[in-house]
Amino acid sequence: MPQSSQTLKKRRGRGPTGEPLDKRILRLTDRSGECWLWLGRKNPKGYGQMTIAKHQRSAHRVSYETFVGPIPEGLEIDHLCRVRHCVNPGHLEAVTRSVNLRRQMAATGMVGGKLIGRPSTLPAVFRAAARLLTANGHYQGDYCPDPFDRRTQTPHAERPLSIVAAIRCVASPGGDNPHRITELSEAAVKVLAGRLEVDGEPAWNEEPHHLEGHVANWGDVEGRRVESVVAVLEAAADACEVAA
Repeated sequence: MPQSSQTLKKRRGRGPTGEPLDKRILRLTDRSGECWLWLGRKNPKGYGQMTIAKHQRSAHRVSYETFVGPIPEGLEIDHLCRVRHCVNPGHLEAVTRSVNLRRQMAATGMVGGKLIGRPSTLPAVFRAAARLLTANGHYQGDYCPDPFDRRTQTPHAERPLSIVAAIRCVASPGGDNPHRITELSEAAVKVLAGRLEVDGEPAWNEEPHHLEGHVANWGDVEGRRVESVVAVLEAAADACEVAA
């Protein structure tokens, strides 16, 4: 396990502008919470990106190498916090591919962009959507980056997703389609819309399209963080279980 971020020894490599990498990483992160959230470019899967010596590098790998040390050959970096754009060295661990996949499966219920076991109840849909957003990030906008796959073939379930897209994704037959509307996803959106207010106003009608828009508008509020989205989904799951 890596040391705490306060005691990690810094290795001061330099970026393309001569700025030490440790200072560059600190400048490009939001460290207001436990995670160091990357504020720079991200790839379609939600991982931070940096340019080092004219090459694109994963920001979390650069952070590990800068604050912890070289990544042992044959190992990859696992996010212990399950937040892909986190670069906190205390949240990163060098592990084998099999360990990384096993942890991913346990945390998200998915492997290789596919859901393992389709949720069949509202609480299960809300919790699966919460796990997906925790792992991949919350996307503010329509569905996900490049929703119609014009630029990337990254599975939808491995990209940052809007709230509605995450619910549709986990409720779809293959667990990877944010465009597929099912009876269960519509029911989940309806329940969630009834719990949310936008500008102090509840959803004003029960047409599915309006309910989806109400949830999307709540998620698109400036500054909306993935932690608050996940908390709302978990609270909806708890409320459904109590009501059952």
